[in-house]
Amino acid sequence: MKNDIHYTPLYTRVETARYTRTPITTMQYWCSGGAVIKPENPHSAGGMSFINLIEVHVLAALRRTHRMPLHKIRDSVRWLKNYTRIDHPLAELDIQTDGFNLFIDHLGQLISASENGQTVIREIVEKYLRRIERDSHGRPVRFFPFTRDVTDVAIVPNLIVMDPVVAFGRPVIQGTRVTAATILERWAAGDDINLLARDYDVNSEAIQEAIRCETLRHAA
Repeated sequence: MKNDIHYTPLYTRVETARYTRTPITTMQYWCSGGAVIKPENPHSAGGMSFINLIEVHVLAALRRTHRMPLHKIRDSVRWLKNYTRIDHPLAELDIQTDGFNLFIDHLGQLISASENGQTVIREIVEKYLRRIERDSHGRPVRFFPFTRDVTDVAIVPNLIVMDPVVAFGRPVIQGTRVTAATILERWAAGDDINLLARDYDVNSEAIQEAIRCETLRHAA
């Protein structure tokens, strides 16, 4: 995995927290005292990989949407690592939950990690997890970050994407290599949304989403 860009440190912890809409103090705890996520480079402020970012997103979904106790997630992650021999089960396995037990989609059946492998009925795929695009092997390859704070996350369009092989994993407009940072810089300098949309041959909604995304990243 050392030469795989998906596992290469690309983001600071602050960036990871903001892209996943997670309080930095909460994410810091998950990476240290909470012992749920292991940064690719735990000794560096910029040591978070794309896989780490996906782990934070999934963990945030379990905690925020389902109120699953952290100790239960931690125990389940430990069991999953032992059972599957996979280092990052929160990211590398398709995780589903009923609000209490942690499940994985693995080897063609749904296994309850928190019940030591008991096969269970498949639960509905959560809205948070639909923002992760996986390859044919189930590995996350693209992530559609939230561009706004809303109660119903399903209304946030998938117009901004993060892909570690495009622009070093920075948010770009879907279908382009135009970064959200570039859009925000030009907009802040006075270029209007319609001009930007024409310049990059995208619709105005994509420009607005790029501005929202990057504004959130820079928010205090």
